[in-house]
Amino acid sequence: MKKLIIILVVLISAVYIVPAQEKEKKPESKPKQHMQVPQAVKDNFTKMFSDVKVTHWEKEHGNWEAEFKKENTHMSAVFSSDGKFLYSETAIKVSDLPKSVSDYAAKNYPGKPIVKAEKMTDDKGAIMYEAMIKGVPHLIFDGQGNFLKKEG
Repeated sequence: MKKLIIILVVLISAVYIVPAQEKEKKPESKPKQHMQVPQAVKDNFTKMFSDVKVTHWEKEHGNWEAEFKKENTHMSAVFSSDGKFLYSETAIKVSDLPKSVSDYAAKNYPGKPIVKAEKMTDDKGAIMYEAMIKGVPHLIFDGQGNFLKKEG
């Protein structure tokens, strides 16, 4: 009987000790793709946005997107792999979208409000808008608020 109790204590202890040790052994996660960002991309970002620090790099559709905050506004800048600036995105209030964007969303997605909006500026200074509705691909509009396409 004494041996049976000792065996049970050992087995029960093992059930609690082994998982705890495995949790401790897990390596810390590294920022994804941070080390893989091409130097030309980093250099051009620093040249264009010298007053900010990147909070996150992400590779998207073959391009590199740097996320950062500037003057308390969430922004991102997108570069090709060779470092060419493609466009930037700036978070804006939904109420700052052109009225035609809100009208389009209300007509085509009744009962589904726009939950997030961004102003996009390309390398030539042209402006576009992005409207995000939950469960709907992102809606892209030109600078006058005319619908262009869905993305994502």
